[in-house]
Amino acid sequence: MEKLIQTKYGMMEGIDCGDHYEYRGIPFAKPPLGELRWQKPEKCEPWEGIYKANNFKAKAIQPDNGNMELYGKEFYGVDGFTREASEDCLYLNIWCPKDAVHGQCPVAVWIHGGAFHHGYSSEVEFDGAEYCRRDIILVTVAYRLGVFGFLSVPELVEKEGHSGNYGLMDQIMALHWVRENIADFGGNPDNVTLFGQSAGAMSTLCLCNSKKSSGLFHRAIMQSGGGYRSPLNMMADGKCMHEIYEGLKKNLGISHFEQMKTIPAEQICDAYFKLDVIKQGQEFLKPCVDGYILEKTIDQSIQDGDMADLEYILGSTKDDLLCDRQKGSEPAGGLWDAAAGLACLCQEKNRKIPYLYYFAHDLPGDKAGAFHSSELWYMFGTWKRCWRPMGKEDEVLSERMLDSWCSFIKTGNPNCKNKDEEWKPYMGKQYKLFK
Repeated sequence: MEKLIQTKYGMMEGIDCGDHYEYRGIPFAKPPLGELRWQKPEKCEPWEGIYKANNFKAKAIQPDNGNMELYGKEFYGVDGFTREASEDCLYLNIWCPKDAVHGQCPVAVWIHGGAFHHGYSSEVEFDGAEYCRRDIILVTVAYRLGVFGFLSVPELVEKEGHSGNYGLMDQIMALHWVRENIADFGGNPDNVTLFGQSAGAMSTLCLCNSKKSSGLFHRAIMQSGGGYRSPLNMMADGKCMHEIYEGLKKNLGISHFEQMKTIPAEQICDAYFKLDVIKQGQEFLKPCVDGYILEKTIDQSIQDGDMADLEYILGSTKDDLLCDRQKGSEPAGGLWDAAAGLACLCQEKNRKIPYLYYFAHDLPGDKAGAFHSSELWYMFGTWKRCWRPMGKEDEVLSERMLDSWCSFIKTGNPNCKNKDEEWKPYMGKQYKLFK
């Protein structure tokens, strides 16, 4: 394939990175500004001339997280990878092999984590070079966060019948863009894997239970955020949404929703994080049952058999959020139990049984252990970018994870021929240990 790509929206030029091309900052929707705040994303406009896809774009509106404990140093405060925050954030990035043939390569679409309030699609640990070397196209997508991505507005519910979940709508719009254009980059629109970690895994789980995303992807990987009866599956309820909305108006000194469309985004974000329930960590905005994207709670949807019957990988880390440390030699805790619970329910309902993994490798450099998000350096193959004193065992572990993830993305089976022990679907005990 060539560096110049003719998409449905216009000609695009990427970056030559030796054995692959990168296309950074591709618009997949109109900027959600002004009247498009708290609205479904709209298709972007075609452009004339050649679009230079050579720079990552702004991250969604969010606080500065460079000084955040653990994650500031680990992911968010790294020189050369930080981004300004802007409402104009609906862009995606593509890494593709140079020898990709039109419509042939498997495609992996990544949704970043960050508790639905922070994070972005070009963080230091994300990169598609290793996927390209394994003949896979990687796409990373952005979406609206926090008050702009997940606020439910009563006036809009009354007017339009639903409100909230705008971040999920952005993800679905990005998947539509991939469906429409990825063949021009060498990707197969009928072989798309959706995957994500933390809020990205929770987003993936939501889309696996939404009719609005049906047919847009064909298998999924959920890292530290997918499962049945997970402590992270709690949906935002109506009372909570109403309190946040009313508190937000009070902090902004306004009485009508229409006034919120003209207030600077940074001011709205600041007013949101000054709410007592947010400061105290009692609540935060997240996906809700809106009757449009999500018709039921996630657990009810899974229980009713509405979840897409696809091939799945789920798992967690040893020192994950809301998890006990392993009991003896076996995994234990909230996120692991949720993943195992989903696998068991799939078995009961005669559906495809997920593969489960457990990441138990203590990262070098401090005593954080196998913390929430620690596997990202390994399954993206970006461990050399990390500040930690990584060595040969980290390289070997990264190769194992990449081989398994890429085999699954290609075929729905994470086993690699002549490599590693067999990884079987979970039926009570079987899981893959990465240590």
